[in-house]
Amino acid sequence: NGDTAAANALDDYEEGTWTPTFYSTGDGTWTHTGQVGHYTKIGNVVHVAGLVGGNSTGSESGNVNIAGLPFNVAGNQDIWQVLITDHGGFAQTPSNFAGMGGFANKNTDRLYVMYQRDNGNSAGFPTTSMGSATYMYFTCTYRA
Repeated sequence: NGDTAAANALDDYEEGTWTPTFYSTGDGTWTHTGQVGHYTKIGNVVHVAGLVGGNSTGSESGNVNIAGLPFNVAGNQDIWQVLITDHGGFAQTPSNFAGMGGFANKNTDRLYVMYQRDNGNSAGFPTTSMGSATYMYFTCTYRA
């Protein structure tokens, strides 16, 4: 644009890969079968996209998170939305299931996975719904 002011120069641009993992808010772990993550960071804004897949070991409890973000989410608010673009392999879906999404969890390296109920309310996605071949494709833009 012809602007030569140093204050307007882009001085923090980064692209890379990262390894997303399923994480439970309670106990337990997954056996991962697919983990691909890409990110672009411009200043303090990070865009991530990826796939995480795994097998439930039956030891998990609580709700599902996607962990391992390349940069921690800034600690102001849980306002950064997660789009789950495709999913499957669930052992069961919660009652009144109408879709999935989530938010970037402040002060952590995690995306909190939520499900939309058909009555308009939402809740954390329970680990009991995870199956032997669960996968989620996702994207999120957040402030680091």
